Amino acid sequence: LKGFTDEWLTIPNRIMAGAQISNFATKDHPIWRSLMFKVTHNQKPEEVKMIILEALNDIPEVLKNPKPLVLISELNESWIQLRVVYCILDYGYQFEIADKVYLKGLAKLRSNGIGIAAPRIEILKGLSE
Repeated sequence: LKGFTDEWLTIPNRIMAGAQISNFATKDHPIWRSLMFKVTHNQKPEEVKMIILEALNDIPEVLKNPKPLVLISELNESWIQLRVVYCILDYGYQFEIADKVYLKGLAKLRSNGIGIAAPRIEILKGLSE
């Protein structure tokens, strides 16, 4: 087998015979990938979702069917976390495609005046005083 960084892996037949194997080289079944974007609470989630979906449309390796999704996956005091779910056909290029998704997504968000949220810590005066 050839690994992600072009290294060769040798696996004994006795191990392969008892293993469950997935073939990610097939072009018949899309491969689902996901990643996260975090934006501040002063952003409109619906608008942010549409902007990220527009960015995905600009990436030819991201399949249009099944269509990509952008879903709110977490809310906390620092951000709204959006999970971007999309399909690709080439497992070997998943990291390069993810890089394109991040770069295009960030560029589209920035061009629309939307920045990525940073963790926020609020320090309050001691309650015992």
